[in-house]
Amino acid sequence: MDVEIEKKNGEKILLSEAGAMVKDFIVSSISLDPSYESHQGRHGRLDMGAYYEDRDITVPIFFHAYDLLHFPLMRDKLFSILNSNEAFYIRELRRPKKMQYAFIDVNERSRQKEGTDNVFVGGKRYLVRPASSFVFEQEELHGFTEVEFETTELPFAESIGTSLELESDGSLQPEIWGHGMGLSFEHDSQKYTHEVSDGQTFHIYNASNVAFPVPFHIDFKIIIESVSGGVDGIRVVNETNNSRITFNGELSSSDTLTYDRAQVMLNNLNALGDADKEFLTLATGWNTLRMERASSAQIAVDTRFYYK
Repeated sequence: MDVEIEKKNGEKILLSEAGAMVKDFIVSSISLDPSYESHQGRHGRLDMGAYYEDRDITVPIFFHAYDLLHFPLMRDKLFSILNSNEAFYIRELRRPKKMQYAFIDVNERSRQKEGTDNVFVGGKRYLVRPASSFVFEQEELHGFTEVEFETTELPFAESIGTSLELESDGSLQPEIWGHGMGLSFEHDSQKYTHEVSDGQTFHIYNASNVAFPVPFHIDFKIIIESVSGGVDGIRVVNETNNSRITFNGELSSSDTLTYDRAQVMLNNLNALGDADKEFLTLATGWNTLRMERASSAQIAVDTRFYYK
């Protein structure tokens, strides 16, 4: 097993490259924050719903020092990687098969059998930081600890790749996409850029297994270009969940209108004042969208996918 650490600046390191060996990668379910109301004269209580809070990920690791002086050097090296006050991403690697060795001939050196190398478990990652301090227990030249991480913002795993990367590169990159990520191979399920005319519907597939009421805390963009007949602006409606965006400013074929989380940008300038205070979101699975007001436009949806 192994764990990849990725800083927000893009720096990456495997714990094995730092000399640590990973024993497990234990992911908890997400804790819930339920809300209830009680009313006098009524048995029980009213369920007002629940929100996801955070999740814990526990990683037991150990290392082997060359000698007694090397032990604190290894300890401090791992502290410098793991004990960060800034959140970072972690990814899980596992061996498809137990490590075994094969011998072809009596005089030939042994080699690892096929399928025993560590590989990434799909294309998911978690944004975390250590939940508490941790100590390396020393047994002669060996150091052992358990690092408990907690998610810092969203408690969900997120896809490394985005929908537009999926559209351009396909789903055959094992380090970015994989099993268990909800991908569909139905016709046009990996198409996220559409040329549409007024009143025309098109379909967007959301591989996430969790939906968001607003897109403010996720990587989610709607990019509108090549608008024709945009004197009255443009509206895009998601018929699946009745969410929508409406831009009231005039648009031309050379303009690029971008909805990026809570921001509305026209040619990289703030245009929130020309937009209705509504934001389009995606349901899980297939979504049917419709474009209105403009004669035609190119509409692209660029999002990561999120998993419970």
